[in-house]
Amino acid sequence: MNGAEIAGSIALVDRGGGCAFTVKVANAQAAGAVAVLVADNVAGDPPAGLGGVDATVTIPSVRITLATGDAIKAQLAVPTVVNVTLGIDLTQRAGADPNDRPQLYATNPVQAGSSISHWDSIASRSQLMEPAINPDLTHEVIPPFDMTLTQLRDTGWFLDADLNGIQDQTVILGTCNTGLANSVLSNGAGLADQARVWFRVCSGQKNIGQFSSCVGQLANDAKKNNLITGAQKDAIVTCSASPGGTQ
Repeated sequence: MNGAEIAGSIALVDRGGGCAFTVKVANAQAAGAVAVLVADNVAGDPPAGLGGVDATVTIPSVRITLATGDAIKAQLAVPTVVNVTLGIDLTQRAGADPNDRPQLYATNPVQAGSSISHWDSIASRSQLMEPAINPDLTHEVIPPFDMTLTQLRDTGWFLDADLNGIQDQTVILGTCNTGLANSVLSNGAGLADQARVWFRVCSGQKNIGQFSSCVGQLANDAKKNNLITGAQKDAIVTCSASPGGTQ
């Protein structure tokens, strides 16, 4: 480690080599680094957090992808100066997209048994449906402590879409009552939950006509696959075409 070059700068170190993250950061701090970037040694995005605890470490540190590390190294080889800013964006939750929607664990490469079926590992606070067991997990599955119950409800495990503790008797979409019984479909989802999924999928359409057409296509595909009946499809599409159905 070249302490003369590191002092007063952000140190870039590689993951691996049999050296713990805490040791890498502590060594860089001792050499005068003001922060540390730990470049991953395998492809993957997003990178997992840094593990380990050392109370003597007082400088910030963060793990970056192999690709980002290689890009920084290429710039440093010119030679040139690479400016890096480390900080926390308090306007955005960790593990959520810019619209504050929680992200799934969708890594590259795919992790069998974890990808897509779990929340992103960088979510804060930690969620039960994450691919790692973290010490700050609780046994509470209800928001704001955890999103597991909401996730199960969104995938159709419950027939109580309005969260009033009573099984929904009819399918209500927005303020539009379809008059349909909230039955359980062959895929295990409640009809109300399934219809709401179609409404959410089509929510980005420009106007109510395009929205209704989008819902109609999804409902028609479900009918062709014997998931719903023609009467159920017609009632759902009718609500999608009404102003109250898009609320």
